[in-house]
Amino acid sequence: MTSQWPALLLLADAGVESDIHIAHNVDTVISRSHDPAQFRWLGNSHRMEIKEREILRLPKSVLAISKSDTDRIRKWGVPCRHLTIAPRNFNERPPSSTVIGFIGKATWPPNAQAIRILVDEVLPKVREKIPTANVVLSGRETEKWSDSDGVTSLGRIDQLSDFYDLADLVVVPRLGESTGVSVKMLEAVTFGRPVVAPSILASDAGLDQGVIKADDVNATVDAIVEYFRSGGRRDVSAGDHASASFDNLKLDELESFMQTQTYTQTLRTSNGPATI
Repeated sequence: MTSQWPALLLLADAGVESDIHIAHNVDTVISRSHDPAQFRWLGNSHRMEIKEREILRLPKSVLAISKSDTDRIRKWGVPCRHLTIAPRNFNERPPSSTVIGFIGKATWPPNAQAIRILVDEVLPKVREKIPTANVVLSGRETEKWSDSDGVTSLGRIDQLSDFYDLADLVVVPRLGESTGVSVKMLEAVTFGRPVVAPSILASDAGLDQGVIKADDVNATVDAIVEYFRSGGRRDVSAGDHASASFDNLKLDELESFMQTQTYTQTLRTSNGPATI
């Protein structure tokens, strides 16, 4: 089994066939959305797509943890199933203050973009209505936003509880093209903290509890203000529940799925293919 693009690429270069590959992202989307200027000039995203299409055809089975990525991979002609890793239960911890949280390393371009939206666009509008509202960030290189009004950074932490004990509401304003699943959303729900996030992120994660959908900056502001003013007493479901389908696979079903597969690894040698 391989997990994430680098592992699949290394195995393919070694001439070993993966039985099951779990795609965490479609890296072509990341390249297209976040490549620096010199990479764009070199046409990196086009080359990435050619290679990614080629490599994803090698495993016997491909699973994607994002619904959108599942659809993307299928459109490339590669059979793919959606692996849902969302927690099944959500036990909300009512807010004790008005602290908005975001956790994730700022070295990851989608995180940096979301932090900029949260700090520069969302927070000022929220504070116009709730002056006590503030943001706590956690993750590598989030300290660069500590000088912003109403923002505190914990930096890199050893225990997730250090962050979730402070945050009353987690906000993930990833408003651009999305790939992969926001793990911070799943962590927040596990810790009993609701999440304000775009509907596509909730759908991609197969998350039907603990989410307040907001698809633009103003909707995000309204959701935050309403949640704090109501003291957390509101429906925090994602709306439409993820529909059951034979193409969907739950995380706790992965082991039984693996047991149904026939495991062989083909190693390309100078004397031709050899099965091990």
